[in-house]
Amino acid sequence: MKLFGRDKGEDNEEKPIVFYYAKYIGVLGSDKSRPVDEDSYVYIFNDRIEIKLLKSKGGILLTSKGESKITIPYRNMTELQHVDAGKKVDADRVLLLGLPGLLWKRHAIVTVIKYNDDNSEPQTIALDFRANTKYAQPLIDRKFREVHSKLPPKDTGQPVISVADELSKLAKLKEQGIITEDESLQMKNSLMKKM
Repeated sequence: MKLFGRDKGEDNEEKPIVFYYAKYIGVLGSDKSRPVDEDSYVYIFNDRIEIKLLKSKGGILLTSKGESKITIPYRNMTELQHVDAGKKVDADRVLLLGLPGLLWKRHAIVTVIKYNDDNSEPQTIALDFRANTKYAQPLIDRKFREVHSKLPPKDTGQPVISVADELSKLAKLKEQGIITEDESLQMKNSLMKKM
C-alpha cells in the first residue's frame, strides 16, 4: 500500500537520538579534500555520529542522495577534547547589526575529535556547536565513554601474572630456604596490595 508516494514499510532508516547545528571547522590528517568552515548538522546515534555538510558538494564523500557526509563510529574515535577557542565574532551578527555586531562576541568551545578512518588513517576534525555546546558535548562524551568501556582492553605486550601463581612461587622459595619467613610475609603483603 502506498502512503504519500511511498510504500508503508519503506521507512526503515535508523533515527538519530538527536541532531544539532554545528560549524564544521575542518580536518587534519591524510584526507585534505574536506572543506573548512562549513555549516553542518551533526546527527548523534548510539554507535556513531554523522556530520552532514550543508553547502559542500566537491571533494567529499557523497551519499546516494548527493549529500556530503562524514560518519565516525565511536569505536574508531581515539580522543575527544573540548578546546576553549576564546571570544569570537559571529559574521551573522555583523551582517544583521552592522558595526555594533563586531562588539558582540560569544565564548566558543570547540569539540575536537581524533579518529581512525576506514583505512585506519588518523584524522582530526573540529566542530563548533555554538549555542548547543552545553547539550551536544556531554552527549558525545557519554556515548564515547560507553562504547570505549565495552571494548576489550588493548594488549600491552606484557604477560598477565596472577597473584595465586606469585604466592605459590613465594611458598616454594620459602620451602627451599631461599627467602626467610619475614621476607615471605613482606612479599605476600605487597602482592595482596596489588589486588
